[in-house]
Amino acid sequence: MFRELGCRSGEAQTLDSVGYAYHRASQHDKAVDCYRQALDVLRELDSRCDQATLLTHLGDALATAGDQGPARDAWQQAVDILDELRHPDAGQVRSRLRSLG
Repeated sequence: MFRELGCRSGEAQTLDSVGYAYHRASQHDKAVDCYRQALDVLRELDSRCDQATLLTHLGDALATAGDQGPARDAWQQAVDILDELRHPDAGQVRSRLRSLG
């Protein structure tokens, strides 16, 4: 619906929510697909903080699916953005990176 209305931020938020539902239902491929679509929208909108959140969610889904390399890449991109923004959540994402060893 948001896509039809041209509301890009609403589209990204909905894709994030649907991705989360898929992730919780252990449908990781579908979750990753939703998160990547949402991330594409947020990059178009240049919404840096929201990109970091989406990258964190994407990393979570990838890690749960056993895709540790891509999870590490997503989390590192999130940390880079959060550091750039001096956002306090950077430490939480760094912890995820450390958990991969």
